[in-house]
Amino acid sequence: MPVVIPRQGEHFYLRTLLTVKQGARSYRDLYTVNGINYELPSAACRAMGLTFDDSEWVSLFNEVKDTSSASSLRRTFAVAIHHSIVHDPQALWDRFKIALTDDCVWRMSRLGEGLNSPPSDWSNDRRRFDFGLWLLEENLKDLGMDWAAARMSGPTHLWLTQQRNFLMDDDLNFVQELEARTHESSMGVFFRPAREL
Repeated sequence: MPVVIPRQGEHFYLRTLLTVKQGARSYRDLYTVNGINYELPSAACRAMGLTFDDSEWVSLFNEVKDTSSASSLRRTFAVAIHHSIVHDPQALWDRFKIALTDDCVWRMSRLGEGLNSPPSDWSNDRRRFDFGLWLLEENLKDLGMDWAAARMSGPTHLWLTQQRNFLMDDDLNFVQELEARTHESSMGVFFRPAREL
């Protein structure tokens, strides 16, 4: 039987029914629980008491939220979504968004002019959480996912107008004439004939 993951929706519940319900000869038999025929596999699973929740993830994030960095929590969250271990990513984000965005105010101040300013009527929390979603989007992109695949709503603001590498910007901020003179004098010393040394 093929592997099915939670983000595949009803297929996941159908496979679950196929693995736990014995003796079913048709879909009607498979979807019938205690004499009641359900239209969807998810409804039949709930009727059988086969509920799926994120309680293990809630416990994990409760344990590590105070000792892990926000960027580490976002990476863990993205990997869990990518591997379809989280059943309701939006609810889990909403529950832990304070811990998941703990570094966002600092990051926004560090990026400064590299950021596209959010609307002036936004509260500090709204800015923080939306920027946190933008950072999470970067983690998801690294895993080849978008918001639809993650089953979440993404940021509402376009935070960066262009990608910038601040280390490269710093290295490229030089006076070309001075660099050319330094280069010429260095080359002159390097290629000086041996008898002059």
